Amino acid sequence: DMKEDLERLQLDKKKLSDLSADIIKAYEMVSDDLSSSKRVESSLQSDLERSQSNLQATEKLARSDRELLKQTAVQLDAAQRRMLELEREFADLKQQQYAAPGAGSVRRSFGG
Repeated sequence: DMKEDLERLQLDKKKLSDLSADIIKAYEMVSDDLSSSKRVESSLQSDLERSQSNLQATEKLARSDRELLKQTAVQLDAAQRRMLELEREFADLKQQQYAAPGAGSVRRSFGG
């Protein structure tokens, strides 16, 4: 009877030993998965921070570009106004020269 109890205890001991080994393997796998997840999370966090930094730089460039476009538009508008003024002045000069005595020679020099 004691022999059977001893055999049962040894069998239980073997089962517990096997179960402990399985638990240790499972723990090691979970631990490896956790480490891997932490590395992936860290990498994703770095990617996110890089993306945010790039976005901020892009937004800054866009603001700068927008400001340059505004300045260019103002300069273009001023240049167009000046061109219109010069065209009017040229037309006025042409008109005055046509109306002046001896205008025939002036007409020929302006292609008229």
